[in-house]
Amino acid sequence: MHEFAIAQDIASSLEKSLGNEFKKITTINIGIGTFSGIVSESLTLGLETIFKINNINESIKINIKERECIAKCECGNMYKIKNIFDICPKCSSPVREIPEGMDIFVDSVEISEEN
Repeated sequence: MHEFAIAQDIASSLEKSLGNEFKKITTINIGIGTFSGIVSESLTLGLETIFKINNINESIKINIKERECIAKCECGNMYKIKNIFDICPKCSSPVREIPEGMDIFVDSVEISEEN
């Protein structure tokens, strides 16, 4: 389950960048690409476990939004793909780059203003 390792990396990065504010996190908004290979339920469980173990806000809200996969064909056309075998709708070429949809990122974090 590589999602737990990813959850650890997310928590560690947030702690480094937020310092003392890390313990005040109330919501984490995460984007996951359709072809990232990450199971959102497993990532959520991993993050909840890490926050619980470290006595951070146990009622933290974790929002995960799936991001569509976008391909860029060798002809320059950008298009959405739902299947790894999809071809360019403009020129029918299977040759492409996938600049979006294979990644994971933290969109935003909400922090409580209470001490």
